[in-house]
Amino acid sequence: MFRGREIRTVDEAHEMGGLRELAHEQNGCRFLQDQLDLRHKPHVDLIFEATKEDVVSLGMDPFGNYLVQKLVQYGTGEQRAALIDGTVARMVEVALNVHGTRVVQKMVECADSAAQQSALCAALLPSIMQLIRDMNANHVVQRCLAALPAELAAGIYDRAVSDCLAIATHRHGCCVLQRCLDHAPAPHREEIIGEVVRLAPKLVVDPFGNYVVQYILDLRQPPLTHAIVQALRGGFAELSLQKFSSNVIEKCPTSGDPSLPPLSPIPPHLS
Repeated sequence: MFRGREIRTVDEAHEMGGLRELAHEQNGCRFLQDQLDLRHKPHVDLIFEATKEDVVSLGMDPFGNYLVQKLVQYGTGEQRAALIDGTVARMVEVALNVHGTRVVQKMVECADSAAQQSALCAALLPSIMQLIRDMNANHVVQRCLAALPAELAAGIYDRAVSDCLAIATHRHGCCVLQRCLDHAPAPHREEIIGEVVRLAPKLVVDPFGNYVVQYILDLRQPPLTHAIVQALRGGFAELSLQKFSSNVIEKCPTSGDPSLPPLSPIPPHLS
């Protein structure tokens, strides 16, 4: 219903000048989403033209965010670029929003030109640590790692090295760091692993950092296992008695390096 009249088609809503208003209403927004799913280009174009100026407000709306996601997905390259450009100035705010994070993730996923990808990176990278630590925006960072070319994600990998301790010991950051290890090209991956190994004594006693060390052990690559064991050697007895590090110590002997000597027994006064 729109102004007391039942709307059955996008053309009717357009003729009444009601597309924009419908987009901001729960039922109207769902109607427009259903129409977008039909992928009829003239209707996609009409809905885009009516709502493109409201991309930020709709993107952070509990219902409107789904409409924007569909416009990003079904629109032309030019329309997608316009939606990204319309969000750039407030991209971080949208990414931090519980609903907006889905829109930014969809933009990253669907960006199909170097210009679109570069615009997203330019808007997000200056606030990358804030995004990594946020319960909503960390998923945007993870999507960037999975979807963007390595050269554009390089700023994230560089930060994973320079702020490895701060990221690895954070509730959401530890998940981002693991995704860095999944997607980073070899040079960046080796740098990140090197930092994790260097920081292993601090990470294994942390409630979140220990998972990053375990993640590397689970790769079951003998050189990496050996490097972590060497980094922790001398502290196995104490670490095996602590809540978080004990999980790491337990995993060390089963992580793929048969050449490692057995771990030192626990001294009697600690047992």
